[in-house]
Amino acid sequence: FYTHSFTATIHLLNGELEAAQTDVDRSLAIHPTFLFGLLLSAVIAEKRGGHAAGLAAVRRARESEPAMSGEDYLAAVESVLANRDAVSELNATLRGLLEEAA
Repeated sequence: FYTHSFTATIHLLNGELEAAQTDVDRSLAIHPTFLFGLLLSAVIAEKRGGHAAGLAAVRRARESEPAMSGEDYLAAVESVLANRDAVSELNATLRGLLEEAA
């Protein structure tokens, strides 16, 4: 499931949203509560215009890791990705979803 999530990340960073969704779906099929996969799913959904699906993915992430704060989720994304510009963009999208889902 890690491979699919990281491949999804590469597709997302390249703007290949359909391919990113396909790979994150594969990851979550193997491990439905994988935090990074759920967060990727939220960002991909939001970028594809699926706001409700993005919120649902954030809520599933919160259910899977209830002790983590929104800032912890953003830090998790930062710890995986080295490209700070890409992280900033992804986390801006994710921050909006986290705030609304709270």
